[in-house]
Amino acid sequence: MMKGDFYKMTNCKIPVAFICDDGYVMQTSVAITSMLMNKLPETFYEIFVVTAGLSDKSKEIFNSFSSDTANVTIITADTAKYAEFYKNADSRFVVATPAALFKFDLSELIPQYDKIIYLDGDIIIKSDLSSLYSYELDNKYAAAVRDIPQVLYEKPHITLGFGTEYFNSGVMLMNLKKMREENITDKLLKTKKQFEEYPLMDQNILNIAFEGNILQLPLRYNVLYLNLVRSMKKYTFSRLNEVFCSSYSNISEIYHDAAVIHFSSREKPWKFFDVPLADEWLYYYNESPFGDVPLLRNSCSDIKDFTEK
Repeated sequence: MMKGDFYKMTNCKIPVAFICDDGYVMQTSVAITSMLMNKLPETFYEIFVVTAGLSDKSKEIFNSFSSDTANVTIITADTAKYAEFYKNADSRFVVATPAALFKFDLSELIPQYDKIIYLDGDIIIKSDLSSLYSYELDNKYAAAVRDIPQVLYEKPHITLGFGTEYFNSGVMLMNLKKMREENITDKLLKTKKQFEEYPLMDQNILNIAFEGNILQLPLRYNVLYLNLVRSMKKYTFSRLNEVFCSSYSNISEIYHDAAVIHFSSREKPWKFFDVPLADEWLYYYNESPFGDVPLLRNSCSDIKDFTEK
């Protein structure tokens, strides 16, 4: 379960999957832009965009990322079997659509790889992902990062009793080979039907189905920075370091060490200009295919209950 020798990753091809519909093309494009801008010269990204359907314009935007060091493949999947779950989702917690459940299908949709990095679209990637891809999964279903802030001040309605083992599903290194061998797609679908009343679209179900078979990754691979900033009164760095097996002294150290910044809360940097790190997200927006499109954003002071509950 230790990280593989980094020298083995030289001139490596790294498969990365995103899930996207027409409503999230801009955000996913910004994430891909940041990933390509911060990669090592020898890294080749094999990018898969899994979707329920994209317009020709959206396909053109994603295909524009293909180059000598990256390739984009668009996979159209069927949401019919998942549509029923969205109507019962708790809007207080669910910001995802049923398409998020395509995570359940990745092992079947991308059969040519034994493992893959899955990334949500509401992120920026600050470093090359070779070190993440080099982790050995052995017999684990996936590698992921404990969820912030749930594991720092446990919310039983979210974590379902998993405590500090509860992981965030927005960044995962997935063992597609094991998932195929054990027909995990059917297991996840059955679990979703069994626990349909649980909040969140896919994250709780993945935690249930993968229990005991998760490699916990360092915090740097999925930093929910906004949650850390606005909830500082609810945790100590001693507690954070205990949970994440880290040695951070302050927020700045976490930021500078971060490989992936995840804007997982409802307050997104494309909606609000004063969200922490909104300017950094805007930098990659301006470098993306959408850079010439004016972006109208509000202030977080215009909304109620900005502080973490």
